[in-house]
Amino acid sequence: MPPIHGVLADLTEQSPTVKNKLFKGLTPHDVLMWEEEKMKHQKRVGRKVTDLEFLRHLLVWASYPVVYNKEGVTRTRSTAETR
Repeated sequence: MPPIHGVLADLTEQSPTVKNKLFKGLTPHDVLMWEEEKMKHQKRVGRKVTDLEFLRHLLVWASYPVVYNKEGVTRTRSTAETR
Protein backbone atom coordinates (compact mmCIF):
# COMPACT_ATOMS: atom_id res chain seq x y z
CA MET A 1 0.00 0.00 0.00
CA PRO A 2 1.43 3.41 -0.91
CA PRO A 3 2.05 5.91 1.89
CA ILE A 4 -0.54 8.65 2.24
CA HIS A 5 1.69 11.39 3.65
CA GLY A 6 1.59 13.38 0.40
CA VAL A 7 -2.19 13.68 0.34
CA LEU A 8 -2.77 14.79 3.93
CA ALA A 9 -2.95 18.46 2.97
CA ASP A 10 -5.76 18.05 0.44
CA LEU A 11 -7.49 14.99 1.89
CA THR A 12 -11.28 15.24 1.90
CA GLU A 13 -14.08 12.73 2.05
CA GLN A 14 -14.45 12.84 -1.74
CA SER A 15 -10.71 12.61 -2.45
CA PRO A 16 -10.06 10.01 -5.17
CA THR A 17 -6.40 9.70 -4.09
CA VAL A 18 -7.22 7.61 -1.04
CA LYS A 19 -7.67 4.02 -2.15
CA ASN A 20 -7.75 2.43 1.28
CA LYS A 21 -11.31 2.04 2.56
CA LEU A 22 -10.08 2.20 6.15
CA PHE A 23 -9.55 5.95 5.67
CA LYS A 24 -12.84 6.75 3.90
CA GLY A 25 -14.76 9.44 5.74
CA LEU A 26 -11.95 10.37 8.12
CA THR A 27 -10.65 13.89 8.57
CA PRO A 28 -7.02 14.74 7.82
CA HIS A 29 -6.41 14.92 11.58
CA ASP A 30 -7.81 11.40 12.03
CA VAL A 31 -5.51 10.07 9.31
CA LEU A 32 -2.52 11.87 10.81
CA MET A 33 -3.23 10.40 14.25
CA TRP A 34 -3.61 6.94 12.68
CA GLU A 35 -0.22 7.27 11.00
CA GLU A 36 1.47 8.55 14.17
CA GLU A 37 0.09 5.71 16.29
CA LYS A 38 0.98 3.19 13.60
CA MET A 39 4.58 4.48 13.56
CA LYS A 40 4.78 4.10 17.36
CA HIS A 41 3.47 0.54 17.08
CA GLN A 42 5.99 -0.24 14.32
CA LYS A 43 8.82 0.94 16.58
CA ARG A 44 7.56 -1.30 19.41
CA VAL A 45 7.31 -4.43 17.26
CA GLY A 46 10.47 -3.63 15.31
CA ARG A 47 9.08 -4.07 11.80
CA LYS A 48 6.75 -2.51 9.26
CA VAL A 49 3.07 -3.30 9.75
CA THR A 50 0.20 -2.93 7.33
CA ASP A 51 -2.88 -0.86 8.11
CA LEU A 52 -4.88 -4.06 8.47
CA GLU A 53 -2.37 -5.51 10.97
CA PHE A 54 -2.47 -2.25 12.92
CA LEU A 55 -6.28 -2.23 12.92
CA ARG A 56 -6.26 -5.80 14.25
CA HIS A 57 -3.79 -4.76 16.97
CA LEU A 58 -6.08 -1.89 18.01
CA LEU A 59 -9.16 -4.11 18.08
CA VAL A 60 -7.41 -6.77 20.16
CA TRP A 61 -5.96 -4.16 22.51
CA ALA A 62 -9.35 -2.45 22.93
CA SER A 63 -11.09 -5.73 23.73
CA TYR A 64 -9.05 -6.43 26.87
CA PRO A 65 -11.23 -6.21 29.97
CA VAL A 66 -10.69 -3.30 32.31
CA VAL A 67 -10.59 -4.12 36.02
CA TYR A 68 -12.12 -1.29 38.00
CA ASN A 69 -11.92 -2.95 41.39
CA LYS A 70 -10.63 -6.20 42.79
CA GLU A 71 -12.87 -8.56 44.72
CA GLY A 72 -11.83 -9.06 48.30
CA VAL A 73 -9.96 -5.78 48.56
CA THR A 74 -11.63 -3.26 50.81
CA ARG A 75 -10.74 0.37 50.98
CA THR A 76 -10.32 1.83 54.44
CA ARG A 77 -11.03 5.42 55.15
CA SER A 78 -8.05 7.62 55.71
CA THR A 79 -8.05 10.21 58.44
CA ALA A 80 -8.30 12.96 55.84
CA GLU A 81 -11.59 11.55 54.50
CA THR A 82 -13.24 11.36 57.93
CA ARG A 83 -12.74 15.04 58.69
